[in-house]
Amino acid sequence: MTDRCNLRCKYCLPERAKFWPPEDLLSFDEIERAVGLFVAQGVTHLRVTGGEPLVRRGVVDLVAR
Repeated sequence: MTDRCNLRCKYCLPERAKFWPPEDLLSFDEIERAVGLFVAQGVTHLRVTGGEPLVRRGVVDLVAR
């Protein structure tokens, strides 16, 4: 979802962390397409992870899709 997190723990976010540019992250349309392909292959459970997913603007709308 994102490489950003608002917790700032040393485990996943070292002091000199470099973030990916937003254009390098999957778009919501790309994520929705990938999920559709997984479901077509029989996947029944998915976990929304990556950084702190709720930091990414619009993630609630994505999950609703």
